[in-house]
Amino acid sequence: MADGLTAITLRVPAVVIHTLGDFRVFRAGAVVPYGEWQSKEARDLLKILVAHRGRAVPRPRLMELLWPDESPSRTANRLSVLLSTLRRVLGTRQRTSGRGPVLADRGSVAIDLDVVDVDVEAFLTAVEEAQAAQRTGHPDAPRLLTRADELYGGDFLADDPYEDWAQSLREEAQVAHTSVLRALAQHAPDTDQKLVYLMRLVHRDPYDEDAHLELVQVLRAAGRHGEAQRRYRAYAERMRELGITPAGGAVPATVNPVARPGGSAGGLRPDRSAGLGPRSALRRAPTDLPRTWSTEFGPTHRQAAIPSPRTGGVVGRPSSTTRRDLRRGRRPWPRRRRRRGTAGVDVG
Repeated sequence: MADGLTAITLRVPAVVIHTLGDFRVFRAGAVVPYGEWQSKEARDLLKILVAHRGRAVPRPRLMELLWPDESPSRTANRLSVLLSTLRRVLGTRQRTSGRGPVLADRGSVAIDLDVVDVDVEAFLTAVEEAQAAQRTGHPDAPRLLTRADELYGGDFLADDPYEDWAQSLREEAQVAHTSVLRALAQHAPDTDQKLVYLMRLVHRDPYDEDAHLELVQVLRAAGRHGEAQRRYRAYAERMRELGITPAGGAVPATVNPVARPGGSAGGLRPDRSAGLGPRSALRRAPTDLPRTWSTEFGPTHRQAAIPSPRTGGVVGRPSSTTRRDLRRGRRPWPRRRRRRGTAGVDVG
């Protein structure tokens, strides 16, 4: 019994490192206080080691990343101090064996992933298991995909978005999470859940064309035509930012973005509103005229015809008789006569 109590007392507390989203280190279930790190460089050292995923990092490379403007001869002792701080923070002094979370020799330093738990590593492992189940058609694939999605707490080291040494693992985790969301959208049991996954895909990558178009199609199939129209316009705007023609080409306001069953090719179909008679049709601008969105008149500007509410004709478009008179040099409109009032004042 005494030997058992001694073993429990000497057991190293579990160390869990959260890197997806906010960076936090848990020791024995509690967050390590910020002041215990003593310096920002000690935290950065652990982040760099985690980003290398257990691979040994040469000491000169670590010194270059931590102190880029100073020579390695002046920073070698600082690195040794940071390693001592890191071992103390991770609780390696309580171990009886010589192996701890930080593996260091004269030439390199590494983090031992067999001793500490890192959330990004657990997430990538869960994604691999879910993808394997997905490829084989295993019935547990949806459950494994959901578990992988739950493990993703945010982008890798979101507090350090501009560090080059974190970019590789950050992009790998992002791509893995995107694949999980796509698979979950295919396994979604209902339309609402499918829309949630598709919207998360669009939020993650606003230029994901496949996610945009599938989102529009699902909304249209659900009868949510107004929202489908708005989503299509957002998609078209993102594509034009990249210089890419949206699927279906430029869509005017009177065209639906997604073809209904039996619609024409290309996904475009006129929006024929019910109850529109000749008067309503007359008030619409002719569809054969190009829409001019600029307020300035250029050489290619064409004035849109405006129906006259008084005569039913078109304001701004002269009649055939007027055009003939203009070609012959005649004045098409009669000269107005002036009449004078009783006091000899010109009144009109």
